[in-house]
Amino acid sequence: MQAFILPNTEKHVLGAAFDERKEISLVGARGERIAFQVFVTKAHNVHVHADYDTEVFSELYIPVTVPSGPCPQPEHEKPVYVPDPILEFDRAVEAGENNGELLLWCFVDISRDETRRTFDVTLTVSADEGRDEVTAHVTVFDFELPKENRNVTAFVTRGDMIDAKDEAERLKKFDALVDFGLQYGCSPSNIVPEGVFDLPTVLERIEKYARDPRCASFSLPYRTTKKIDPVSEKEIECLDTAYLCELYTAMANASTNECNLFRKANMYVGFIDEPTPENFFRVRRVYREIHDLKREIAKSCDFSHKREVEAALLTMDNIVTVFNKEPIYGEVDTWCPTYWAYHKPEYVYEEKKLRGLGKKNWWYGCCAPWTPFPNLHTDSPMGDSRFESWLRYKFDVKGNLYWATNLTQKHSDGKYFDCDILNEAMLFPSANGDGLLFYTDTKYGAPMPSLRLFSMYLGLQEYEYFVSADDAARCAIPFYGKAFDMRAMFKPVFDRMAVGTTLVRKFDAEYLRAQIGKRVELAEKNIFVECDAHGTHSIVRVYSPKGVKINGRKGEESVCGRGVCSVFYFDGSDMLEADISVGEEKLLLAEKRTPISVEKAVSQSEKISVCALCDKTVVHVEPFVNEEKIALYVPVVKDGAVPRTVELDIETLSGDAFILNTVLIDCNGNRYHAGYAVAEENRRQRISIGVTDVAQNRLNSIEDVEIIKRKEENGKISENFRFDRIVGVEILLQNNIKLLDDNRERRLSQYDFAVYDGYLTVEED
Repeated sequence: MQAFILPNTEKHVLGAAFDERKEISLVGARGERIAFQVFVTKAHNVHVHADYDTEVFSELYIPVTVPSGPCPQPEHEKPVYVPDPILEFDRAVEAGENNGELLLWCFVDISRDETRRTFDVTLTVSADEGRDEVTAHVTVFDFELPKENRNVTAFVTRGDMIDAKDEAERLKKFDALVDFGLQYGCSPSNIVPEGVFDLPTVLERIEKYARDPRCASFSLPYRTTKKIDPVSEKEIECLDTAYLCELYTAMANASTNECNLFRKANMYVGFIDEPTPENFFRVRRVYREIHDLKREIAKSCDFSHKREVEAALLTMDNIVTVFNKEPIYGEVDTWCPTYWAYHKPEYVYEEKKLRGLGKKNWWYGCCAPWTPFPNLHTDSPMGDSRFESWLRYKFDVKGNLYWATNLTQKHSDGKYFDCDILNEAMLFPSANGDGLLFYTDTKYGAPMPSLRLFSMYLGLQEYEYFVSADDAARCAIPFYGKAFDMRAMFKPVFDRMAVGTTLVRKFDAEYLRAQIGKRVELAEKNIFVECDAHGTHSIVRVYSPKGVKINGRKGEESVCGRGVCSVFYFDGSDMLEADISVGEEKLLLAEKRTPISVEKAVSQSEKISVCALCDKTVVHVEPFVNEEKIALYVPVVKDGAVPRTVELDIETLSGDAFILNTVLIDCNGNRYHAGYAVAEENRRQRISIGVTDVAQNRLNSIEDVEIIKRKEENGKISENFRFDRIVGVEILLQNNIKLLDDNRERRLSQYDFAVYDGYLTVEED
């Protein structure tokens, strides 16, 4: 019998090979649960013991016969056994699940009182065949994870999937499942089962979760009624506004500034879920009814001594699961598209504009999208569930919605049928595990978490890192008299892991966690590090109460507010990892770079003129339409490295945004559409376009994001392209194409912009 340690980002399919390691290095904050896995070879009567506060679970396998993906997918020749149901190890022993090959999940709880910077956790595995040990080396960050959950989510508990003899038992089991989700950072959508409208019961739950620090958000219940639509003359489902008025009024009267019942509340109306254009009239009606009702309550209730309650009522999210659509611009309070929307730069641009008008943003996943986008599918890589939270922070998305957590039946042809959820992975078409994060009503008794839930929980804790850094940055504004963009400071981390919202990078999760944690440590010490990377050099600015050293030397110091700004200059284009004098870990500031010869840019169209002026190249574009394919060619200094991103430092000199579509050209003359970005109007900005061999980006095409459908085609194109021998970059200019309703504006466009610098960031050697 042998035991081997596995990282928490690896999903070990039964029978698959793995690295036979005995040790692993982990990082974490005080008050955090970190994790590793242990694989035990065939043994009998296995028992485990840890010398630190560690909770051990047994990972059970579930057969997958059809892979997740757009239908139809071919079946596997033989079922693939994937770990997912999780059973506490003591219960596994009682059930006789401690024999044979075992896969264990180990949670290590770092104490909030932990004073050591490093410590080891040794897990001893004993069985009839002998004993073995594995060790996790833990480094503890010098900050504490907050006790209050700040992950805004709406995870639906399906009351109709609860087996109960009466309503009282159903409500009790429902509450237990909501509490089960809160243990792992999942705030609920519904706080009572479907059909429960009794105000005392509802208010009791609202106050309970408003006071619970584990709960960051919850959806309010609503009643519906049937009315005749005057246009279609058909009976349609509508909000029971009288019930909502009664509920809002009761919440307003029961609220105080200390216990604000609206602060975490939102509305998610199911009968306008994923509306098609013919149902936009329902969206308009629901939005206006809720909008008017909130203002009516604000006038009728006394908020004179609790203005925070009034503000929370008036700004309460009303979530609609739809992409930004022009016909309902003014009729949606909170847009909630699927994850892949933020893969498209023009969507991000439009969303930013709408947010400036007071709109809010959530996102969600369900059957789609599939890997390599974030998802909660049983057979997807572990990172698909883990890193949704990282991307949520990257794109500044407020909340994450998920439609069901506790399915116990299989959906087919519009109906649900009984099945064994421990042996049936695809409960909903095209996605294994969709709607099932908690295994309930199984032979093992109490609800069981899933491996996907554990993985997602780790990511939810990591989201708190980002929020803590943001909090520290806001607190630093009065000290320095300037704002700090933490998302810009985290850019090297995000570039290592994803392109847009596709998780296509291979990266060391613990290394990136260390990078995030290091930035949080610095921020909580009121130290902020900005890096301005160029093709041939980097400028690093460190803001601190006192001057700090980088790589053992002091920079050029100047006063900044009540602190100091130290400036460091680094020549060359190698990867920049800096030693900061206030910590042990090196800080990744810039990737290795290959310069783009911006001053040698050549026009490939009569409608483009190029002029080199001092430190920049000015580009003037005559009026054109997209079909004219306006292009600019820029040579690249060869160095044989594979590109990760194309970076351009540009300034738009005209009052309109436009598309920059990037095409790579290799030494054989092959062309590869790397991607595109939106150049925003009237500002200087760093354009960053991710390069990946997974898919070619085709502007304004839904096939950009359904990567799995073009896997074979893109594979052939990628195989024939020399990513390590790029000789030039072609910049295609296109007008401000709207994503909304896939409506392309065919108007003439005319632009002026300046390019200051350009380079490729490249993969490590």
